[in-house]
Parts: sequence; structure tokens; C-alpha cells
Amino acid sequence: RQKFIFDTGIQSLKKSVPLYYVFNLYFCLFSDQMILIKENKTWEEALLHCRHNHGELAVMSSLSQRRMVQAKADRAESEFVWVGLHYTCFFEEWIWADGHYVGEGKWDEKEPHECGLAGTVKRGGQKKWFGKSSQEKYNFVCSVSCRSKNSMGTCYKK
Repeated sequence: RQKFIFDTGIQSLKKSVPLYYVFNLYFCLFSDQMILIKENKTWEEALLHCRHNHGELAVMSSLSQRRMVQAKADRAESEFVWVGLHYTCFFEEWIWADGHYVGEGKWDEKEPHECGLAGTVKRGGQKKWFGKSSQEKYNFVCSVSCRSKNSMGTCYKK
């Protein structure tokens, strides 16, 4: 069973934990901030699953995040894996599920511009992005949030 721990101080923090994140009210320590879900879902179903159980569909705004997501995708049961990337027809832009614009993309080929597309990475795909119909069903990667009821980290109240 996964633990979600609140503490009134930070006396018990250990230096051996590799990653930490600071949120509004909590100090969170994670040994792994991404989780692969080996269930085939549409992009929207994957988004809702992540938000309800873990935090958010994976956002990859740095090289280290792309590496973590690719490592998860390489263990997927589907050829492609959903991430928190989708094309919005209203703005005619790719945005992350958390609302941030993508900026420079890491597309496998030319960046696609079609309504109804969402972003994937490919198992063995070398950290490149692929646009796929959001109605396709694939495994997906969630970013783990400190406030998630299924958090894999240890959280300390500030």
C-alpha cells in the first residue's frame, strides 16, 4: 500500500531521497515522480484517471522529465503512451494538460496541427512526440502530485 504522510516538521527528512518539490502547503519528497498506467484509455479518459488518482497527465517541460517519461513508455504494453499534451483548436496551439503552452516541441516529424489530436511518446521512441487521434486507446503516464490520495511520496506539512 502506498503511503501519504503528513508531519508538523521537517526533522525526519533524509538526504538520501533524490527529488523534492515544494507546493503551497506541503514539502514533498519523491523517489519517482511519474507512474505508468498499463490500461488502454482514450486521452480524455487518461486525463481524468490521472487527475482523480495521481495528479496530472505527464508534462515534459525539461529533458529530465522527457527521460523519465520515455523510461516509463519503454515498459508500456501499448506501442504509444499518452502524455499531457493536446492540440487546442480554439488557440490553434499545442498546450500541456496543466494549461502551459508547449514552446519548442520534440516532434518526431513536422509538428501536426489538427483538431482532435493529443500527444504521445512511442515505446522505444527516443523521447520524441507523436500526434495521435485522442480517441485511440493507449497506456499513459501520470505525474504524481503531493496532494494525490495515491501519492508515492512522503509529504511534510510546512
